[in-house]
Amino acid sequence: MSIACTGDNVIDIYLGSGQGYPGGNAVNVAVAACRSGEPSAYVGAVGQDDFGAILRQSLASEGVATDHLRVLAGTTAWCEVRVVDGDREFLNADEGVSRITLSDSDLDYLAGFSVVHTGDNSMLESQVAAIAARAKVSFDFGERPRGYVDELIGHVWCACFSASRLSADAATALADEMAALGPAVVLVSEGSRGAQLVVDGARYRSASHAAAVTDSLGAGDALIGGVLAGLVSGQPPQDALTAGMQLAARTVSDYGAFGYGFDLDASAVRPVSIPRPHDHHEARRQG
Repeated sequence: MSIACTGDNVIDIYLGSGQGYPGGNAVNVAVAACRSGEPSAYVGAVGQDDFGAILRQSLASEGVATDHLRVLAGTTAWCEVRVVDGDREFLNADEGVSRITLSDSDLDYLAGFSVVHTGDNSMLESQVAAIAARAKVSFDFGERPRGYVDELIGHVWCACFSASRLSADAATALADEMAALGPAVVLVSEGSRGAQLVVDGARYRSASHAAAVTDSLGAGDALIGGVLAGLVSGQPPQDALTAGMQLAARTVSDYGAFGYGFDLDASAVRPVSIPRPHDHHEARRQG
């Protein structure tokens, strides 16, 4: 297979709307890669509850392999989300059973993939070196400080960063600084300005493709998944970046990281329905 993602998963609870959506960086990237035409897998853990069932059903609907997805006693991770003028804000959260230690069997499984993606919310920092000994690692550093980055970036093939709060010049300086530390690929998301990709010292840029932003949650993850899918399939870096930006634009056009919204009952959490996103098949064709 092509791209494995390991670590965090979550049900995003949208305050005020009574809606929940499956998500989490590792889950979102796996879905984005699959929608971009590359086989993907998710390795992690969900609870034996309704939220866990929703996550498993949404991954199955997207064609993401879940051979090493654990279903454990306990609760699935959740996070409260508030959207203000299209920008998501994370509030209260519970990691549930999502914090795991990868077993030898998990690590052997990951060795069969072209790239393994994880990130700063996956709680797997102590095992990044073990993953890197078996496969190329993509790591989402988000907006983490330099001390955090320095401890891990030596094991990373593709380093991903969020720079929407930085100026354009500062974002470019960040890309150059991180590329100098050794990753073959550096991806920097710049929010409404677009994104830049540095591959083996060459820089590529793409403007934002979003006409309007309904909900920014999951946009960066869609970008990462689209870019990784393009690179491992042999696309030129510029094409991979453009495709990733197009996927991110589709993501911000609606609520949730990749669809599958469901109603939250006041007395118990039950999926009333798990509809497929309207653009599901179209996204596959365009990938």
